[in-house]
Amino acid sequence: MRIHALIAVAGLVVAGGTSPLAQTPELLSATRVAGLGEPTVVEQGPHHKVVQRITEAVGMDGLPTLRTNTYIQLETGLSFLDGKGQWSDAVAEFELVPGGAVARRTQCALTLAPDANSDMLVDAVLPDGQRLQSRPLGLGYFDRANGKSVTLGEIKESRGQLLPSNSEVLYPDAFEGVSADLKYVLSKSGWEQFVILREQPPAPEKFGLDSATCQLQMITEFVTAARPEVTTRMLYQEPDPKVRAALAEPDEEDDTIRLGSMAIGAGKAFNTSDDAAQAPDEGLPVLKHFETIEGRSVLFEAVAYGALKESLGALPPAGRQAQGSLE
Repeated sequence: MRIHALIAVAGLVVAGGTSPLAQTPELLSATRVAGLGEPTVVEQGPHHKVVQRITEAVGMDGLPTLRTNTYIQLETGLSFLDGKGQWSDAVAEFELVPGGAVARRTQCALTLAPDANSDMLVDAVLPDGQRLQSRPLGLGYFDRANGKSVTLGEIKESRGQLLPSNSEVLYPDAFEGVSADLKYVLSKSGWEQFVILREQPPAPEKFGLDSATCQLQMITEFVTAARPEVTTRMLYQEPDPKVRAALAEPDEEDDTIRLGSMAIGAGKAFNTSDDAAQAPDEGLPVLKHFETIEGRSVLFEAVAYGALKESLGALPPAGRQAQGSLE
């Protein structure tokens, strides 16, 4: 799950100019003492910063000249509002406090609880002031053929660890019945939730499901959040009427989920082994589906088991007996 600001910008715009000086050398010297040549921020906002630098040059006529170079830095989440109400450079770092790990110098004020099995593991105040609280529920399988689901492993007690980068918090071995870690990665523009499988999960066939039509799912509940704006995008529509009739969910759809000024972007599943040729940006798509179930807001993130099968086979065999419950 990737939650980021809706504005996505990157690049650099550079402009320069030369201004002849109708000054005496004494006045030019005074200008130099005041900061000639030093980069100065002349304007700053949530996603941009204008930096100016004035340097001394000598014109064709031999007279002293000031050259003004200005560039605009564009970056999503570049700045945050500090305690004085001024835009300052954002820093994507957590700091440890008695209540967990806190990010204070990003546009999203993010707090992670010490234990993965908390009522509100993630507590965030979004740039527009809305509050977003969520918790992971667990991992499961869903079979698109018969519509059945299996709970593979519910979230369990796991103490968070702040990694040396200071932008990552790891909850090791965070699921019952499945050897998998939970990790959160902070950036200036938002944060991401990762599930890291350490062993092979039980095969779908152990629960009467079909690997060819099964999805591996991560399930997250949004405890406190404004009702999101959900837009469904069709990725694949099954054209064969007979195949459609045989599947409980014949099509592949992905929900775009917007929560105020933030959005849950596209996810990827990828192999992190040293010899894996697959880069994160080239990974398998993770499909999102948002549902309200008995008044609870739940996000399902799914990747096709068949597409994962080769990578899963490279993991160590599961050290536990398969567990699961059909729903």
